[in-house]
Amino acid sequence: GRRGIVARSRGPLVLVEPAGALAEAVTRARAGARLRLDALDRRTGAGLLGGLLLGDRARVPEAARRALEATGTAHLLAVSGLHVGGLAWVVAFLVTALARRAGAVDPGWWGAVAAAPATLAFVALAQFPLSACRAGLMVGLVLAGRLLGRRADPLDLLGLAALVVMAAVPGVAAEPGFQLSFCAVGALLALGGRQRGLRGAVLAAVVASAATAPLQAWHFGTFSPIAPLANVLLTPFASVLLVPLGALGLLVAPWWGGPLGLAAALADGLVALADALATAGGGAWIV
Repeated sequence: GRRGIVARSRGPLVLVEPAGALAEAVTRARAGARLRLDALDRRTGAGLLGGLLLGDRARVPEAARRALEATGTAHLLAVSGLHVGGLAWVVAFLVTALARRAGAVDPGWWGAVAAAPATLAFVALAQFPLSACRAGLMVGLVLAGRLLGRRADPLDLLGLAALVVMAAVPGVAAEPGFQLSFCAVGALLALGGRQRGLRGAVLAAVVASAATAPLQAWHFGTFSPIAPLANVLLTPFASVLLVPLGALGLLVAPWWGGPLGLAAALADGLVALADALATAGGGAWIV
């Protein structure tokens, strides 16, 4: 499917081996998530949440897809490493704060314990896409180091993740998704990780956009001049706000639909902002 290969055959279907318990649970969870998103009144926001949370780009409306592509933020439509990292950070932050308030001896330990299964569940719900697997592996190693009292070098973790992914999927290094994902993260770790706050966010957006622009031009023939500004505004919005809120909304939707409805409304706002930025920036250039 990822390589665009289609096969047709005739004859009866034979079940060689039933799906395992994990695969069946993930399939059921994805089906339930789709039903809850379909029940929302906001079609654009619900479609964008389908891309952010499930990696289902087909659910994203064409107008929203064009706006994100024109602003160089189409990576938000997939379950990217930023989404995985954002969810893990929010879960760890909230649980650490609750543990500190409860008087726990090591609040950060409890935050790491809570973030690990949340990260795994999110990657599994998206059916283990490449960028999410890379980020999930890195987050898992960081959390394991935190639990063991050890610090890890981020570039070493990125290199290990690359080796694991290439060993699992030979030839994947030639694919645009692999190159864009690892190039962006490598550039951020090497050049953009020393600043914090607004200055750090701006620097990270510029570094990631500059690092991936040649690859985008080579593989897709386009370049977006508005991409650094758009990434500063839209990427934290999606990764730190929409993804955690949407994941929480799906989790509590059987009992309370408020968080998921709010996430859909905010997703509508993100698309509107992307459309405004695309208009201001004149869209993507053909190069």
